[in-house]
Amino acid sequence: MKSLFPYHRRNPLAIAALLLCDLYYWFYASLFRRNFVLPQTLSRILLVNPAHLGDVVISTAILRELKEQFPNCTIDFLVGDWAAPLVKDHPGIDKSFFISHWHANRSNQTLSEQKNLYQLQVTRVMSELSDHEYDAIFFLNSYEPSLINLFKRFSCPLVGVVSAGGGPLLSFIVDSSAIHEVQIQASLFKPWLGEVKNLSQYQAWLKPPMALDKLTEQIGIAKPYIVIHPGSGNPAKEWPLESWIEVIHALAQSDLGIVITGHGEREKKQADLLKGNRCINLVGLLNFEQFTAVIAGANTVLCVDSVAGHIAGAYDKNTVIIGNGLSNIERWHPLSKRSHLLVKKMACSPCHSHPCAQRTCITSITPKMLADQLPEIFS
Repeated sequence: MKSLFPYHRRNPLAIAALLLCDLYYWFYASLFRRNFVLPQTLSRILLVNPAHLGDVVISTAILRELKEQFPNCTIDFLVGDWAAPLVKDHPGIDKSFFISHWHANRSNQTLSEQKNLYQLQVTRVMSELSDHEYDAIFFLNSYEPSLINLFKRFSCPLVGVVSAGGGPLLSFIVDSSAIHEVQIQASLFKPWLGEVKNLSQYQAWLKPPMALDKLTEQIGIAKPYIVIHPGSGNPAKEWPLESWIEVIHALAQSDLGIVITGHGEREKKQADLLKGNRCINLVGLLNFEQFTAVIAGANTVLCVDSVAGHIAGAYDKNTVIIGNGLSNIERWHPLSKRSHLLVKKMACSPCHSHPCAQRTCITSITPKMLADQLPEIFS
């Protein structure tokens, strides 16, 4: 059931909390925020997206559009520190800032530690940002966490959507009917970039990958190879290991090597069970730059709904993604014509943070369904 309110929440208590916060922000805006006029051009702006890494990859497509239209515009980017490797030294970003909200923090820290980190970063970063004079600040994420309230004292237009809370503080509100997240984000920039484009016209913009030759010598990858990325920051999105084992057995008939990637001890233990010919287990052995290089050098990437698919899409690699019913994959899928989605539509989808124990939306996708995609991809 959809909420009657503009928030992307279904829990009545969460909706009530957002309503109370927005009531306060309405009074605050009425008393202390004047009506800021949108600038005619963009010379210095701040982009804000504290969401997960894959979401920030999607936002780089908007960064590309902005730099093409306004090549001399100085663009700063505020993200969670998990996205630091993505934005640091990016050719389209002048300065990067990091605030890690506990709602999006998937680290092993306790909730108390995550909240303490958030407060420390807010104190430091907001003091630094207050010294900058921005033409406008754009809040790209339409789901919580929202950092709009941190900028209520800034003397410039705040542009965003109301679905994450903080709407009364915004100077320009977007109510987009677009399906994909990149088109929703593009709606924020219609006064400067024009009408939202067809989805096929947006392409993520990552830094050029590091040279793969030296890396392949170090870790023993034989070219050509396939990357299998079975893990996700949300374990509920993962395909059963038995299904991956069947796929690996099917790949044994090809001449391609198999590289397994991932992060963390849990995913490493899972990868140890995925034994097969020519398998190289690199889970936990690669930094972000090495990981993106391995993805960029692959013939094909097989993965669940995770950052691996978004990176593969950014480098225009053949990709098969095992979808799920937790979220609307049509909204979040990678920006690439070479991404193939395996999705089982369910009446109970999307279930967001409350997946059922059966997870039929994932477990009913069979290894044969994935294997049937491979001949077309390899050709």
